[in-house]
Amino acid sequence: MSVPCFNLLSDCAGIVLAGGASRRMGIDKATAQLAGMSLVERVVRTIQSVVPRVVIVASRDQVFPCFNKDDSVEIVRDSHPESGPLAGLIDGMRQLAKGPQPTRGAFVSSCDTPLLVPNVVRFLIEVVLTQARDTEKTKPPALWAVPQIDGELQVLGAAYSLALLPILVQRFVDGHRDLVGLKNHALPIILTPDDLRQYDPLLESFFDADTPHDLARLEQRLLEIQAGIDAEKRLAADREKNRRLKTP
Repeated sequence: MSVPCFNLLSDCAGIVLAGGASRRMGIDKATAQLAGMSLVERVVRTIQSVVPRVVIVASRDQVFPCFNKDDSVEIVRDSHPESGPLAGLIDGMRQLAKGPQPTRGAFVSSCDTPLLVPNVVRFLIEVVLTQARDTEKTKPPALWAVPQIDGELQVLGAAYSLALLPILVQRFVDGHRDLVGLKNHALPIILTPDDLRQYDPLLESFFDADTPHDLARLEQRLLEIQAGIDAEKRLAADREKNRRLKTP
């Protein structure tokens, strides 16, 4: 099943890194359940509402039955297991490069941010695409847009131009395994909390689940959000009922 989408960023995609060791969680984080749906499926479905193609980079033994009938989701295996997010991002970008149409930019996420907001995904990708258009006449559009929350770059909640792939590969060859150090080779576009709050007032897109306690906290928050949506629907129904009663 694919998520219905409107105004898709057709030349962009999503990459979800799901192959981490999940040591603090104690179970496979990607397939951990949150209100009846796995963490990885929640993240993928959100990204699917913005872009037409999502690549999941998984470990060799991970299985995701929820995506068996979804042609817009591609699963690739870690070429360098337990080698950090840089290796996973390279695998994801290489898969995107095999597509029938060129992919200009990708939103890259971990698998454990189930409150990710679609408009945050769209905003970050559009920042990268806009900067690429503005600079492509003077330099290659090797750009990335990354939020900075509480002083930390959210590299797995960021958008990357695929023109960065050669730089990423060289960093890996040089022995690097992290993504934060990319800032020393490709200047990032850093987004502040104020830039993001217009799309996600509580910055919940960056709440992750590293431990069972985190998972329980996120489930409670998800129930609160769902209750809030239900309350809004009931209020709208009450207003419509009152309007009809007042109509002669």
